[in-house]
Amino acid sequence: MSTRRELQGITNDLRDTFISRYNSIDGYWALGFFQSHLRGVSSGTLKFDLVGNLPVEIEARFPETAAYYRGAFVRLAKSKNIPAEWITAGEIRIQSLSAETLDCSVTLTSDRGTVYTSRAVVFARMHDRLKEFRSGGRQGPTNQKGQ
Repeated sequence: MSTRRELQGITNDLRDTFISRYNSIDGYWALGFFQSHLRGVSSGTLKFDLVGNLPVEIEARFPETAAYYRGAFVRLAKSKNIPAEWITAGEIRIQSLSAETLDCSVTLTSDRGTVYTSRAVVFARMHDRLKEFRSGGRQGPTNQKGQ
């Protein structure tokens, strides 16, 4: 039988896959793209909704990321037999702390009002095709494609 405490494990798992080098966009580490985007906008924060509560336009810049992590959340919840009605809100939030640092957090809120959060501060420079190596072809999985 599942318990709501397992939501903390889901936040940890989502955070770990999100900051992983396998989280790539077009063969490059996704966090570099997020850092570039965040340094170019005034808000300095990017959010991905996990349960469908945020307006879609917030995620329009990175639709593959939004879709992948929403699906990953559903798969993890199903694998732990957690009913959908136990989760009232969920998001991945990325905030640029400096030109080389991102604060990445995953937050889930249960139907009982308990908030589960997993956070990591990650070294991530802005994406630059001239300085980065691109993952080639079929070498390793990529989270964005769900592989």
